[in-house]
Amino acid sequence: MRKKKEEEKLHFCRECAHATDFHSMSLKGQPILAKCPYQEWSVLLNWDCCQHFKMKLYEKAKTA
Repeated sequence: MRKKKEEEKLHFCRECAHATDFHSMSLKGQPILAKCPYQEWSVLLNWDCCQHFKMKLYEKAKTA
């Protein structure tokens, strides 16, 4: 019998309240990079979040 995999709700840098100064647009016109106070360089918005993750207020309203 297989073990059931627990579904983890993954978050991305795009949903973090600390992500600011969105820049470097993709071909679709969406930003792909942002500044983060906890990183030395700009971060990709589609990366998994770090231990400093804090959900944006409007994201909380969407999921509730």
